[in-house]
Amino acid sequence: MNLRLSKNFLAREFRCRCDQCEFTGQQMNPDFVDFLQQVRTIFDREMLILSAIRCPAHNRRVGGKTQSFHTLGRAVDVAVVDPYLRHELMRIVLDMGGTCGVYSTFIHIDNRKNPLVFYGGS
Repeated sequence: MNLRLSKNFLAREFRCRCDQCEFTGQQMNPDFVDFLQQVRTIFDREMLILSAIRCPAHNRRVGGKTQSFHTLGRAVDVAVVDPYLRHELMRIVLDMGGTCGVYSTFIHIDNRKNPLVFYGGS
């Protein structure tokens, strides 16, 4: 599916990774996609999305919280290994009022009402 959700993001990039459900990526929260597009525009680099919307079954399989922002279409995990780019992406998200979860190979991004930085497992 090649449906464009914003200038730089296609619906298929946001699909549930279980590939067995109806979550095609079109279910992403439009306000969150707008937020992410603003981040992408400022970051000015490709953002490889590892995880976005998740069906409840897939969310359980990967150990996600019951009310995970992923299940609401309001979160993504973006691959970022380079420390400089990791810092730059985090700064942009935080400057825009978003939340970052820091992991060894990716950054979790969402736009909850009370922004924060948290550190996840390796």
